[in-house]
Amino acid sequence: MDLARLPLLQKEITAKCQKAGKPVIVATEMLQSMVEHPTATRAEVTDVANAIFDATDCVMLSAETSVGAYPVESVRMMNRIAEQTEAWLAKSGAFARMDADPTLNPTTTAVAHGACTLGRELNARLLAAWTDAGRTVRLLSKCRPDRPVIGLCSDERVCRRMVLYYGVAPICLPRPDQMGEMLHSVDRALRERGFAAVGDLVILVAGTQLEQAKSTNALLIHRVGPET
Repeated sequence: MDLARLPLLQKEITAKCQKAGKPVIVATEMLQSMVEHPTATRAEVTDVANAIFDATDCVMLSAETSVGAYPVESVRMMNRIAEQTEAWLAKSGAFARMDADPTLNPTTTAVAHGACTLGRELNARLLAAWTDAGRTVRLLSKCRPDRPVIGLCSDERVCRRMVLYYGVAPICLPRPDQMGEMLHSVDRALRERGFAAVGDLVILVAGTQLEQAKSTNALLIHRVGPET
């Protein structure tokens, strides 16, 4: 392939992943000069920022941290670029909406969009979702909400996978059988981990049939309660 087509194909692949609700990582040689030097070049900083503008889920270092002379500085530089870029996106009001895709569950997709809209309009502290395989949390992440997304799951493997999703913090919890038990469990987990305090407003996504997988169909506007 023509090397000059690489930037266009990277954007196209990233956009297709975004539309399909799939995680996408941009990696290798992002801060290559920092293998030998303590700071990055203008072109490298711009490359990292552009990947974030394109809605990639992760930007990844390789040689910079595995064999480079400045691994800690490389991580700090990547983090600074991400923070600055994301702050600009939030200030500009950028809000990604996935177009309808036949491979995605239309109900779950609509619920995810609704949760992000409610979170923004009600200025909720965070969004949280119960999930079995991570699909609902993945769709929330793809909407790029301007607040944290908490992925709640009883499967540790799924929780580890959710770490890769943009803006997601996973919590591994036993799945409750009753709605009241679920709310108490979520409140306790959020308070204990410092994600929310008593009285904070959260948008919770779940299925009305908690014991049934792939049943996400409900949005709850909920205030975190005290320990009972």
